[in-house]
Amino acid sequence: MSSIISGAAYARLSAPNLDEMREFLENFGLRLAKQTDARLYMRGLGDEPFIHVTELGKPGHIGFGYNVVDASVLTDLVKSGKAEAIETIDEPGGGRRV
Repeated sequence: MSSIISGAAYARLSAPNLDEMREFLENFGLRLAKQTDARLYMRGLGDEPFIHVTELGKPGHIGFGYNVVDASVLTDLVKSGKAEAIETIDEPGGGRRV
């Protein structure tokens, strides 16, 4: 059986101060991709539009994003009931997610 995941896309955390988180991540070599009042997107040295997201809020872990081998995987997840719907991503790089 082959894998439906082709790799990790990003980590998503929350923090009470996005400017402090940005400075912390820049000290580890990440670069700013985009910052809004509610979110911070940081990129690495590769081609990915971002690899780390911080949302404004209590300190914590929200989740991870993964790349899939084929867009049909998203449809299959919805059909199986393991996901509710496919949505368009309004973040750097765009795309779709479940």
